Parts: sequence; C-alpha cells; structure tokens
Amino acid sequence: GAKIGQGARISIEAEIAEYDLVNIGKDAAIEYANVRPFGVDKGCIILGPVSVGDRASVGVRSVVAPFTAVPNDTHLSPLTSSYVVDRNSDEKHAHYNRRTLPEPSLLMQTFVGRPITFLVAAISHIPALLIVVWMVSYAWDNKDRFRTMSDLMEWLCDARRIPFYIGIRIARATVAPFVYMAGAILVKWAVIGRFEAGPRDKTSEWELLRHWLAMKLFSRENIQNVTELLGRHYELVSVLYRLLGAKVGKRVFWPGHQPITTGEFDLLTIGDDVVFGSRSALFFTTANSCERISLCAGSNVSDNSVVLPGSILGKNAVLGSNSLCPEGWYLPEGSVWLGCHGGEPMMLERGVEADLGGHMIASEMRTEQLVMEGDNSTLRPFGKAFYLGQATYRVLPLSFIIAFTFFAKVLIACVHSFPLL
Repeated sequence: GAKIGQGARISIEAEIAEYDLVNIGKDAAIEYANVRPFGVDKGCIILGPVSVGDRASVGVRSVVAPFTAVPNDTHLSPLTSSYVVDRNSDEKHAHYNRRTLPEPSLLMQTFVGRPITFLVAAISHIPALLIVVWMVSYAWDNKDRFRTMSDLMEWLCDARRIPFYIGIRIARATVAPFVYMAGAILVKWAVIGRFEAGPRDKTSEWELLRHWLAMKLFSRENIQNVTELLGRHYELVSVLYRLLGAKVGKRVFWPGHQPITTGEFDLLTIGDDVVFGSRSALFFTTANSCERISLCAGSNVSDNSVVLPGSILGKNAVLGSNSLCPEGWYLPEGSVWLGCHGGEPMMLERGVEADLGGHMIASEMRTEQLVMEGDNSTLRPFGKAFYLGQATYRVLPLSFIIAFTFFAKVLIACVHSFPLL
C-alpha cells in the first residue's frame, strides 16, 4: 500500500511498516533507517503519515517520525530525526548514504558482478550437495525404484534417509558460512584487490564494480554468519578482518552484531584494546572519495554509533551510544563525545587536550602521533580477564565457546529438521 516514486532506492535493512501511510518520492534514497507511521506519545499509540520527498535522502540510523515529512531535495544526516530536519539537511549528508553511491552499469552487474556473487553463493552449498549425492548414490537394495510415483515416495520416506536430511541441515548451518567466506576472500584478493585512500574514479566501470562487489560479498549478514560460529567477541574475529585487509590489534572486543560497513576493509586500522558496541557503522567511502578510518588503542565505538570516512578516534577516546563521528574529525585522546546535533556530536570531556574547544582535523594528525599499541591505561576488564588471565573468577576458554556454539548450531539444525521427518 505504500506510495513509492520511480527511481527510489531503499535499503533492504530499512525498517518500513504501516505501508498505507508511507509516501516516498522519486529518486529518494533510504538508508538503514526507520520510516514508520507508528509511534508512542504520552502512553498512547499514534499513527500518522510519513513522507520522504523527491530526491531526498535519509541517513543511516535516522528516524522519520509520524506526522512529519522530509521535504524535496533535503538530506537527513546519520543518527538524526525528521523533527529537526531544518538543522540536519545539508546536501553533504547524501554522500554518506550507501543508496546514493555510484554503481556499475546494469550490463556490468548482470554479466560480471552477479555471476561472481552467484558463484560464491553456489560454492557455499557444495557441502550440502555432497550429502545429497551421497544419499542418492547409496545402495538401498531396491533395483526397481522410481518405476511409479509411489515407488519414489516410498524411497524418499525411507527412515534410513533421516540422517542424510539432518546432515544437510547441519552442513548448511555450520559449514556453508565458512565456505562462502573462503570464496569471498578468494574473490577479494584475486579480483577486487586492495583499496587505497583518495578520490573515486566514477567514470571507470571496473572501479565501480570493485566497490559494488566488496559491499555485496562482505555485508554485515555474511560476516555475522561466520562470527557466530567463531565466537562473536574474540580473536578469531580479528583474524577474519585481517584476511579481509584490515589492520587489527590485540584484545579487540567485537560486538555481538558486527558493524555495518561499505566493505573496503583495507582502509580500516584498529589498535589494541578497542571496544565496539553492537549495530555500529563504519563507512570508508563517499560518492566522491575513499578515506581511512583509524581507531587508536583503547578507543570505544559504542552501540548504534556511526563513524564516517577519514575519521580518527584517539587513544581512549569514547564515541557514545547513538553518536556520530563526522567525516575527517579527530577525537582527541581521552575525550568523550555524545549524540548528533546538526550532523556533529557534543563533547562531554576534553580528555588530555585541556584547552580544546572542539574537535581537531584528522588530516593534520601525523601517523606517528596515533597510538595503536596498548598499555595499562588502554587495557580493559575484558582483555585482562580473557586474554591475560587476570580475572578473580573462572573464564571459559575460546575452545569451549566455539565447541558450545557448534553444538548449539547442530542442535538447532536437528530441531528444524523435525517437520521434514
């Protein structure tokens, strides 16, 4: 029932409901945002129309609230609301919207990009297909099978086939994610190659395809499928990101829900003892350029926070929950930042820069000034307990966590097989 104009681009992650009250204009771009006519006000449920105008955009983690509209050619920044559209509508915000990023032509996507993504996905199903082949080729002592439909049904319902049906489910749950990621990593280094900071060549179909493939193959969902089996918070997740091109330090605490990214992990540098909150976002590219993101030792990217291209979080700097680190900002060592007002966070603590009146420019920071190696001041309770063994209580080892995770996945796969039996 929603009214959606021609050329509108909507993220599959966007939360849109109560469709009869939703109006999205032509060429609008909706990121991973909330566009819903539903709300609660003073204890009462309210339903009111929401509208996103022609050529307007809604940034990541933003909200279009009931009875509000985003006017034509207006662009909401990440982590903002349609209630303050007049203070967060700069055109530059559209550059951080993944739905506005340039893409390769339909011809290039159809004959080069999608065959590659299809091949990677198809390879991930090989373990399950091998079990199917094993089941079909198994000697069932029935030479005249398949002569009639009842013979076929009898063959399919043979109780001896139950372990194979369960095995197919288990292979899809525990093996397929690793095979998929192995194929994606192979494509990364054999086809996509490394990304470098600098201007984007929007005239080159090949360059556009590289970015498109990285975003498709290394989506949050695909990475999440692997990290759920490796242990969501631990060192093996760091190993995975290193294989994707990122530079990752020691004792990093990864979130339960992996960060949303644009896929150019060569432009990500993470120091020791960095802490991530769930559902954070790290964007390395805009419509015009690619920039490196650096998270120095002990820094903290909290829940639902967004870090834009070219940003640097200094040693022990904190970006609070639901906060935005704008493009090209350096958050000084020990400083604390919160929220998003006019596309910028508010500084709560200055940190070591006692005379600091605001943010610093990341491009003015030299590489040797960025502290990536941890020390006693960056070490967190997680690192002390899990990696250094300094907890006063028993900490389960990573091997146990992985074994338990696999056991749980196998058990869930078996339970999901019951309706087939």
